[in-house]
Amino acid sequence: MCSVFSRSNPRVICTSPFIGNPFSGGFQMSNHKLLILVVLLMAGILMATSSANAYTRAGTDITNVASAVYVDQTGQQFTTPSNQVITTVQEICGMDITPSGSAPSYAHQQSAAPGQVVYYQYTLTNAGNDLNDFYVSLANGSNTNATGFSLSNAAIYLDTNNNGLIDAGEDTTTYVTDVPGDYNAPNNQVSLIVSYTVPVTATSGQLIEIDIRGYAAAGDTVSGQACNDSVNYHLTTVSEEAIVTANKNVNVADASSGDTLVYSLYGSNIGNQSTGFDSIHVDTGSDGTADAFYYGVIITDPLPTRDDADLTSEPFPIVRVDNNTQYTPAAGSILYWVGTTTPAATDTLSDATDGSWPDGSTGMWFDDRTNAETWAASQGAGYFIRGIGFVTGTTSSGSGTLIAGQNWDFEFDVRIPVDLTASRSPIRNQGQVEYRLDDQSEANQPTNPVQTRLNGPGYEKVSVSIGPAGLPTAHDFGTNASEDTVVINTIAGGETQNIYLTVRNNGLQDDIINILRFGANGSQKPGSFTVSFFDGATPLGNVDGDLNRDVGTVAPGDTAMIRVQVYVDANVDAGTDSTIVIYAQSSINPADTSYAPGFSTNNPNLETTLTADPTQGSTPSTQYLQVADATGFQVGQFINVGNEITRISAVINAATDTLEVAPLTSATNGDVVTAVIGAVNRTTIIFRNVTGAAVEYVNRLYTYGGDAVATDENAYTFQGPDPDSSTVVNIPLTVRNPANRADTYTLSESLFPATWNVTYYEDADCQGDLDASELSAISDIGPVAGGDTACVYAVVDFPATTAFGTYPTYFTATSTNKTDIDSTVRDSIRIPRNPNLLLEPDRSNSGRPNTQVSYIHDLINLGNTIIPGADTSQTNSYFTISSSRGWSYALYQEDPDTADQWDALPFAGGQWDLLYTVPIGGSWRIRVVAFIPSNAPDGVSDVATITAVGQGDATGASDPAVDITTVIDASMDVRKAVRNLGPSSYADGDTTYNQTATVNQGVPQDTLKYYVNFYNTAATALDTVYIYDDIPANTTYVPNSARFEIGSGGTDTIEYSNDNGATWTAAANDPTVTDIRWIWNSAANGRLNSGAQGRVSYKVTID
Repeated sequence: MCSVFSRSNPRVICTSPFIGNPFSGGFQMSNHKLLILVVLLMAGILMATSSANAYTRAGTDITNVASAVYVDQTGQQFTTPSNQVITTVQEICGMDITPSGSAPSYAHQQSAAPGQVVYYQYTLTNAGNDLNDFYVSLANGSNTNATGFSLSNAAIYLDTNNNGLIDAGEDTTTYVTDVPGDYNAPNNQVSLIVSYTVPVTATSGQLIEIDIRGYAAAGDTVSGQACNDSVNYHLTTVSEEAIVTANKNVNVADASSGDTLVYSLYGSNIGNQSTGFDSIHVDTGSDGTADAFYYGVIITDPLPTRDDADLTSEPFPIVRVDNNTQYTPAAGSILYWVGTTTPAATDTLSDATDGSWPDGSTGMWFDDRTNAETWAASQGAGYFIRGIGFVTGTTSSGSGTLIAGQNWDFEFDVRIPVDLTASRSPIRNQGQVEYRLDDQSEANQPTNPVQTRLNGPGYEKVSVSIGPAGLPTAHDFGTNASEDTVVINTIAGGETQNIYLTVRNNGLQDDIINILRFGANGSQKPGSFTVSFFDGATPLGNVDGDLNRDVGTVAPGDTAMIRVQVYVDANVDAGTDSTIVIYAQSSINPADTSYAPGFSTNNPNLETTLTADPTQGSTPSTQYLQVADATGFQVGQFINVGNEITRISAVINAATDTLEVAPLTSATNGDVVTAVIGAVNRTTIIFRNVTGAAVEYVNRLYTYGGDAVATDENAYTFQGPDPDSSTVVNIPLTVRNPANRADTYTLSESLFPATWNVTYYEDADCQGDLDASELSAISDIGPVAGGDTACVYAVVDFPATTAFGTYPTYFTATSTNKTDIDSTVRDSIRIPRNPNLLLEPDRSNSGRPNTQVSYIHDLINLGNTIIPGADTSQTNSYFTISSSRGWSYALYQEDPDTADQWDALPFAGGQWDLLYTVPIGGSWRIRVVAFIPSNAPDGVSDVATITAVGQGDATGASDPAVDITTVIDASMDVRKAVRNLGPSSYADGDTTYNQTATVNQGVPQDTLKYYVNFYNTAATALDTVYIYDDIPANTTYVPNSARFEIGSGGTDTIEYSNDNGATWTAAANDPTVTDIRWIWNSAANGRLNSGAQGRVSYKVTID
């Protein structure tokens, strides 16, 4: 059957057969029909960030629950879960600066003339698992002997666009901030450039040897881990012969699979003499025969490669060449490094005669003069292109010489395969130039390396789907949704039913896939039923800390199975039909979110222009400031920056619907005069200097259309909450040069909080938005010709948790012709009170009559106000609990001073008052204790709804969480424990584990050993005993580690699954195992006698 489900868009929903529990093989029939809709949320286009071998993020909780399945003497099957164990991942620190090297194998080396500026590019990688800052510095090597060289003249630059060049706005640095850990690769790398000028007093043959080194801001060690790097030497050799420079650029720093990259190579002979000529043997007839020599300076460039592990078996080009190269000198020749067949992964071109390329691709990209199939004059049918070459001459001997001062350049395009998956390693490329010196010796100069991040933020290729077990893409209607329906024909009120679904990552990069219902974070919770999500027996975790339940990281093409536990309230009327909508959502590109749009200007369509008075010709004595939709608030200021006293007045001209500023008050140099407009629309404000003196600068100002007070010239309002960790507001500015000569203006800002960041961009077409070609940051604007105007965007980035209030901000443009001339625009960014809290997650467990069951929840402050507790002067926030069966509950809050201590919340008037205030952006753990009555019947469930209610500044914010407690048969007691054995190299055993680790903490590469103890507490034997456990998210199973610690003495069996329990045929040494089950004494019907016990175990390593 099909129906239409409408949320933001109508979608066709069709039903498919119910998928039952793969363990029990069925479900219980009853009288409540339940319809489960499985809906995909994703971007409408395939839009990466791969974290291959990435460390698990610090702060991640690794959770695990085991379960026992057994049959009692009445023939009824039961499932008993264990307690949940949690291991919190701690921080490790790692730092790597590449390339590395020292004499004689340097990271970089080149020749340079006296007075030449040299550049060396390095990459700093945060190899840890948390955000970190790093200090970087330079040190002289022992071989430095260049006359006049001082290390103080060398500097490190932050290469923000990774192009290997120092661009405008890229400043020197010794402190690199906010580098993510490699859990968020490839953002964990930043590019650095070391640059200095070779002294003019240096002589030929002298050397400059420098090392770049660094360490984490917290010190050389963090959590016992080494966190520094050095021995990254480069060598500059001074030469006074011909020196041909080689530079390289790529058109984009970020790209998506399928995009085209444009590589430009250029340089010149900056030496004192002409180059000799070199030669290269070329196939000119595309027949496999080298039949001609080309002469001149030779530039060779291998097609780009990627150095990560997933391409080690694919060492040849990951891109193809388009036939659109261009070059100079015009007499030069483009060549192609080719093979007649696609080379095998083991092909090393054994007949190549030269050394490896600077990027380390040994045996692949050679300037080989002897192989008849190495270089060709055309692409040729059937040729497999491996690289591009350029020779400055032709086949005429002696051609191609570069005289001193002559330039060369060429460029070529490559296309990234459309299906190339993302990686933490960017696409790298580097070429080199080769030429002859006077003595006919060979000189080589590598270009700067360039790299392009593939499928990074904003360039992702994202696609996820969800469907019935094993069929994640069975039904796909349109590009935005994968919609399947699973129908439970009937289910009794007060009962629980399990649904199994499969999630698939169809994108090109690792993705953490969220599982949601009805809306973000499960905030829309229906009253008739409750839904919980599990990975096997373990509730779904929150791997990336974004407050959504997720299945963890799923690699491209991989799947994950989840169990959806549905509990129907006992009070639901018979015959009632209910619909539950389940969403799979990419965490890289969340779609169809319920969040507000974030930040915007109150009037984003405001158009403001500044022009010369047409009645005065080209003399800028009068200027216009046109402001649309004035609202009665202050909208304009005139600042006299001249040297004469100016009288100004303001008069509304009703006939022309304008307001003319005429003599009203005197203003000396630097005075500010404000014009306030009444409720006049389409108003033109005329600022006139009545003395005739030239007006050098007039601010561009704005109107505010909201509830601003009259002192606000301009305001940008936060309309959040925003789903991101930070928010951005774009503020357009106009810079006009009314003087008679061109000027460049330095841009600056003031009064911004320290955690805010401002970046300037030129809006070259003045259209009020930033195009792709306008995304290069600037620190100044110009040159602006006399009388001309330039448009600038100030992009203000600030944390979403910034406290509410109005923040005055100033933007200043300062003349570089005359530094005492500047102009300042005053803006305001107002953030209204926006209380928002989240109590999560929903939990479920089981217990015996007359026992207690505890649940841990996080009270998370998502707003920009505190959530006040008893430790403030504001009214206490509080909790309420509604129990479906009238059970008793108690609440506790984690003590702020003592670890593992819980303080009881005071109860009065039906509410529990919050003890400790939750700060903006913070969270506090709450413990809920359910008391199971001694007469509670076996199998019944109590549904407790715990609601957090904000008070004081947080008034209006609330959120519920649901705890489901099921009374279980007293036949089996299942208990779980975990021990941290430390690094994987440690020996197994109870006395050799890492003494510095704790049971509930660990770091990546630690080994965790899980124990499951089970006891038959019934008076009779239990049969068909199975123990199930799933490998926790963010861990990897240690092959051959599963065992019976205490067995039956009979035939005990262990089975493995590598597909989330769909099949049980995996091998014991398979590291991709996802689930394990232990079968107790299978030869004796799995019988566990009364009072008997068993213990099983296995090991994992933390990813």
